[in-house]
Amino acid sequence: MSLKFYLILFGWILYSSFSLAQKSNIDSAGLLKKQTKILKVETELLECRAKLEKLESGLQAKIESANYWDERAREAAEENSILAVRLNNDPTDRRLARKAHKAAKAARKDAKRARKAKSRLESHRGSIESVRKTIESLENKLDQLRLELQQYKASISQ
Repeated sequence: MSLKFYLILFGWILYSSFSLAQKSNIDSAGLLKKQTKILKVETELLECRAKLEKLESGLQAKIESANYWDERAREAAEENSILAVRLNNDPTDRRLARKAHKAAKAARKDAKRARKAKSRLESHRGSIESVRKTIESLENKLDQLRLELQQYKASISQ
């Protein structure tokens, strides 16, 4: 009976050691998987921050461009208005008619450029806002993953 008892005890110890070893490997694999997820999110977060910095650095140029074309359109409209009044006073002057036509054409072009510049500026601001929301989302996700990792480590150590 003592031999049988020792064999059963030895078998149970052997079985326990294998099951613990397997559990340890599974735990380390799960831990590694969670750490990999965290690294991927951190990498994506860094890329988004770099993109945001690049977008914000280009914002001032877009603002200046929009202001420039807006002012230019305003000036062209004023010049067109002046020439239209002068042409109204002397409708038979061909040279003045040609100047008024060119001024009207320039005013239309400049107004179109001003609208496009303003549209580009708004689009740029929208891109910046979108990247900021993405960064906020990634930061929340990263906090969640770090919390899960801490809880996972606590459950393993128990």
